[in-house]
Amino acid sequence: MEKVHSKISYSGKKIRERAAICTGILALGILNSNTIRAQDSPAINQNVPVDTILRIEYDTEGPKDLPSQMEIRGKYEDYVLKLMNSVSDWLGMGDISKADPKRLSEAINKVDERSLFSYVSKVYHNDFGAYKEYEPLIDSIETKGFNCYSSSIIIADSLGRMGKKMDAVTAPGHVFLIGRDYAFETTTVEDPYHKPYFPRQQLSYEYPIHHEMGWNAFLAGAYISEAYHIITENQNDGLVEAYKNAINMDPDQPIINGVYKMAKMAAKDSKPIRFSHILLTDIELQYAQDEASKNPNNQYMFLLEGRLYKELGRKEESDKSFEQALEVYDAKIKTDPGNAELQIEKDELLGSLGRKRALPAGN
Repeated sequence: MEKVHSKISYSGKKIRERAAICTGILALGILNSNTIRAQDSPAINQNVPVDTILRIEYDTEGPKDLPSQMEIRGKYEDYVLKLMNSVSDWLGMGDISKADPKRLSEAINKVDERSLFSYVSKVYHNDFGAYKEYEPLIDSIETKGFNCYSSSIIIADSLGRMGKKMDAVTAPGHVFLIGRDYAFETTTVEDPYHKPYFPRQQLSYEYPIHHEMGWNAFLAGAYISEAYHIITENQNDGLVEAYKNAINMDPDQPIINGVYKMAKMAAKDSKPIRFSHILLTDIELQYAQDEASKNPNNQYMFLLEGRLYKELGRKEESDKSFEQALEVYDAKIKTDPGNAELQIEKDELLGSLGRKRALPAGN
């Protein structure tokens, strides 16, 4: 597995780094996050439930003694404040402890999100590494190796305290952030071919199954991390409950629901549960097939089918699904020829298939 989750924004081409189980993840503290070192931070919009997430991690696999937990929480806070200081200075506000909260909030929400996300990505990845599968935040803080959940949490927490209005988005095996106009792939390292952001309008094209669900996404990830830890220990005790808790946070994710059913069956038979990349891809593929059958005018489900078949090496079926997606695009564009988003998405799909694009270069 590569250590960088990369995607080419606005292009349909994407290195889809799938976790064999939706990676969960964040560390937690004992104190309320609104009281931790508040004198060092404006803490305008500190809504990320870091302490609840950390508590789940500590209960499952983290240190049980208070001094060790406080040490982890302190290191986490240092990382957050370091990132906040960098962004505050970049915005022209100087040291975060001296920045006016109202002006800071206005500035961070006014600045172009592409520039903001690009800058935050560079600063973050200069200090931290990605992509680490299955590593909880309590370990990530020590190794500086983060995955999509943990990097999304620390960045959302940092920007949220500064007043940035953001949301979390889940997709099967993945979580990322979204602002007013752009989505932010926190594990993408920017280079000439990869950007850490893509237009909000492209959400359904990039991730046919996605849910904008606020910070519950992080709680779902923490419970999934708990479930994964139970599985790696070859146990069943607590597994069903962990997935049930994850579903309560993110009830519409097909993989979580699919694995939850398997966990119940394994518990009933008193057998340890086993997962694989192929198994989880099959669960997602079945969901896409069911949805496409219910609504044959949903091009995104055919897109998803094509991508999943391609991952499984089933080229003939992949090509057929992509053709079905193109047919739906053609029908919709004929009905609504002025819809630029449909035109762009179709063009991106043609490009990803190595075919001649319909739109001029630069569109």
